[in-house]
Amino acid sequence: LLAAVLGAFARGGVLRPAQLAPLAGALGEVRFLALARVEKDEITLHEGVEAAVEKQRARDGRDVHAGSLDPALKTRRKLTVTLDVYDLAAGRSVWTATAERHRDELYNFTAQDGQARPPVVPEGEPVITADGRPLPTADFTRVLGDACQALAQRLLAVPAP
Repeated sequence: LLAAVLGAFARGGVLRPAQLAPLAGALGEVRFLALARVEKDEITLHEGVEAAVEKQRARDGRDVHAGSLDPALKTRRKLTVTLDVYDLAAGRSVWTATAERHRDELYNFTAQDGQARPPVVPEGEPVITADGRPLPTADFTRVLGDACQALAQRLLAVPAP
């Protein structure tokens, strides 16, 4: 029963009273149900300003001093999370909100060793590769925690009816 409700919620949209009624009967002591859903998990790679300037100089035919600037890359993980609160007794949604949060990781490639800092790649996380070097993305759980905290703060700020 709960699995069917969670599956319907995961596919998106607001749950209907017909979906909530059986759950309300099974969970008679529970008045409110809060469900969160990750709408987007985007990971992007941005080239540092120094590297972009160096490439533009080369394209313009200007003198470029190779290695004069240590290139920097930034990975960004952006999550969009939706939280819905349902009143099971009434069989309807009473509150919904979406929060978007991101975290960046900056990697500088030094001319001395050509290694990215930090070089450690956490297991299970998506990886972006630059010049053959794996770059870890921002930790999913930290970004998710930021988004959920923002939603909880909004929910607690709602005045009581």
